[in-house]
Amino acid sequence: MEEFKKWLRSNGFWWNDDAIELGCNIDGNESQGVAPRVGVRARRQLDVGEVVVRIPLSACFTCGNCKHRESVVELQATLGEKEWLATLGFALLLERGEVDSRWGPYMNVLPASEGNVVMLWSDEQRRFLAGTEVEQALRDERAQARMEWEGHVKPIISRLKNAEGLTFENYLAARSVVSSRAFTINPIVGVGLAPIADLFNHSTGYAGETTPGSSQSIKAITAND
Repeated sequence: MEEFKKWLRSNGFWWNDDAIELGCNIDGNESQGVAPRVGVRARRQLDVGEVVVRIPLSACFTCGNCKHRESVVELQATLGEKEWLATLGFALLLERGEVDSRWGPYMNVLPASEGNVVMLWSDEQRRFLAGTEVEQALRDERAQARMEWEGHVKPIISRLKNAEGLTFENYLAARSVVSSRAFTINPIVGVGLAPIADLFNHSTGYAGETTPGSSQSIKAITAND
């Protein structure tokens, strides 16, 4: 985590250390086999409207600034830009294979996959969904991912010089991270991963908002529940 914080500072990120604890372990339960996740915790009562984080747009991970942009743009051209889950998931899959990625320390703190994404549940877990609408949605989602892989992603990968680790399972894993953490950064940049912002508990009613701070940055502002 210290390497990640060093990377954040060197890339122009700012956070209020007095207001938030960045990179703490939360929601773990060893007795139930639940590993803690890295997150953000308030150190004190926060004021409504208080700015706690500023994130430079240039350091957000997007399809437009990833290392394999040409391959990702090719996928966008065949799938369509609206299929952001596939294209950003593909971008993350490729970036993870780069030892000299400019997002290396960020990649190191991202989970390999998101355990709360139903598509990645084990067969034992999925059986509890039998006969439900969720089960059908899960089948549809896996079928969609398989179609993306076989018809669009795999042909592009076959033309890359180094395809080590670029498997369907790893694509699903990267896709799950994107599905859980990505959001629209702004209308111009589009959907991406914003370091620090994705640590906030946005999936369960994050009591805050992420808004444009300027043309070069976004900021996290506290809000009412």
